[in-house]
Amino acid sequence: MIYSDPIKEQQKADFMEHLYEVYQPANHLYTGLWERFKEEAAEHCRNEYFAKLQFIKDFQLDVAFRKQQSNL
Repeated sequence: MIYSDPIKEQQKADFMEHLYEVYQPANHLYTGLWERFKEEAAEHCRNEYFAKLQFIKDFQLDVAFRKQQSNL
């Protein structure tokens, strides 16, 4: 038997209400809000990943440049 967690279920419902308020769908339906959120969240995570990689690269270049400058 599968038992649902009422707290988790309420959290899901509360989050869907939040998405409804954020997106304000013109059709006044909740349908598709979770999918839209997942797509936007995935794009955001991908962008953040590459931004972090760029930050690391820039930091490493800066450290190498400063090290080179201090050796002159």
